[in-house]
Amino acid sequence: PIDYYPYDPTYSDIDAVCDNVFVKNKESNLEQISPKGVYLSLIDANIFIDDDKRVYLYFSRCCYRNCVLDEKLNKYIEESNICVVELNNEWWFRSGEPIMPTVKNEYVNVVDNGVRQDRFVTVINYKNDPQDWENGHVNDYELFNLRNRRWSEGSALFKHKIDNKDIYFIMYSCNNFQNSLYGVGIAYSDNPINGFKKFEGNPIISQNEKESFYSTGHGSFINVNNEYYYLFHGRDNPQTERKVYLGKLNINSLNDISVTNIKKGALKNEFKI
Repeated sequence: PIDYYPYDPTYSDIDAVCDNVFVKNKESNLEQISPKGVYLSLIDANIFIDDDKRVYLYFSRCCYRNCVLDEKLNKYIEESNICVVELNNEWWFRSGEPIMPTVKNEYVNVVDNGVRQDRFVTVINYKNDPQDWENGHVNDYELFNLRNRRWSEGSALFKHKIDNKDIYFIMYSCNNFQNSLYGVGIAYSDNPINGFKKFEGNPIISQNEKESFYSTGHGSFINVNNEYYYLFHGRDNPQTERKVYLGKLNINSLNDISVTNIKKGALKNEFKI
């Protein structure tokens, strides 16, 4: 395992002082009376290697112990966000005996008041660039007595030229796979670790009942002859197990992005593998 245990010293751990943060009429000063700091739980890690051989590790900060006050809704929402750190690249390009991958020094072993405080950069969250389709579970407590949540998970990043300029694209999934709003979004930046803007036409993949197309999300991509294809989970009805689907990713401009020619289990025949 990579020796990386990110700690967020700014987080107000309201779960430590409140049995249920989702009930109404709770104390208004929860963030002030809460202890500070929490270690992140992580999921859905993926790696991007840039042309300059710099290596980046993207992951999702899990919902757990990440309650965020939504000022517009005036209630707490548990959120998962997409984050990134840079790795040392020696483990990847080294010849000879293998070594373990490691996170760059500026992200690890930063000690504050005797507490290890590994750093990270958040690249996708709701507050910085809100989109309505991400709100499939923000009322789950009121409706189903479950925790109100927003998910941003299952990311994959690649670089593509637009008008002869390198643009970094990150694809990610929002909501739970059993929700009708579960789908895939895409965001872009001229930098691999900050400045990402979500595509206004998100989600670029989502449920389509007319096509018997459900639970669409969490995938990765391949590049074949300079064309991008996205592989992801999907179901042909809400009761079956998820299977692998394949679609062609079309990026004509930053305002014209789509996934077309979606097929179920088509990888082997499509590329003669």
